[in-house]
Amino acid sequence: MTDIDPLTDFRADMPAPTAAYLSRTRDSLFSDVPGHGRVRVRSRARTRIAIAGSAAASATAGLVALTFVGAGPASAASVLDQAAKAAAGQPGAAVRAGQYTFAESTTHANGRTTVSQQWLPVDGKGEGLIRDTAGYEIHLRDGAMVSKNPYPLPAGTPLIPIKGGAPLAPLDFPGYDYLLTLPTDPHALLGIIGAQARNLGARTDQARDQEEFFIIAEATSQSFLPPTVRATFYQAAALIPGVTVIKDAKTADGRPGIAVARTDGTQRLELVFDKKTFALLGDQSQNTADGSVIQASVMTGSGIVDKIGQRP
Repeated sequence: MTDIDPLTDFRADMPAPTAAYLSRTRDSLFSDVPGHGRVRVRSRARTRIAIAGSAAASATAGLVALTFVGAGPASAASVLDQAAKAAAGQPGAAVRAGQYTFAESTTHANGRTTVSQQWLPVDGKGEGLIRDTAGYEIHLRDGAMVSKNPYPLPAGTPLIPIKGGAPLAPLDFPGYDYLLTLPTDPHALLGIIGAQARNLGARTDQARDQEEFFIIAEATSQSFLPPTVRATFYQAAALIPGVTVIKDAKTADGRPGIAVARTDGTQRLELVFDKKTFALLGDQSQNTADGSVIQASVMTGSGIVDKIGQRP
């Protein structure tokens, strides 16, 4: 195991994040605010963009660059507008009470490939499960974590109960029904996203903007979303200052695309879209100093299922 394998490194005894903490590489999978605070959970191996400063380049040694900044007339706003239109045109899912949203993603990081899966109750109530192929898992109940077996404990370590549960941040693994209550106006949605960013410790405009883009990347790249909600997330991303376009990009599995990205320090977070359909292909974090990729992920499955453990 490494310190960027998914479903790991959650530390229930950590205090609320300070500005200094947020300025570091944010390479732990789970950052949390214990006690009465809400918990920030990461379901897979994403190295977070450094919010208030540059990240350590050593974390990226040995990885091959996957994307290149290219010239062209396209703007980030136009790409995200096309992506929003494509998303809004997709059919909505028929969802019944008692069902679950399923999402599966494959992540390449630090020379390893890990598959993460999640099952979330559509109404946000009852049991939920997040797990990965490295043997780590988190159990949810009524929108809160109730047990986990975090890194650096050996894979397969018995689950550790969380007394009283640890409520999740609102946009971390939300129920499908909750997503349907989100505003379809991108400015209003960005206000909700910004509030979560501030609650997670983003104190400056740059920190907030980067965290907002990160929250949107998390939601759109590893969750099963209603079409209108996905579209509004893309529209909200277009409102964030500093979002740029990468004309020629490739996903972790080699598919070409066009990306929108936001850079902080020497790290860039990218969302890669198909150039023709504007469907989201994957996301990745890249070190701009040497062109190496820190981590890259693609969603490999999603849908509505009747029980935990089932695939669409």
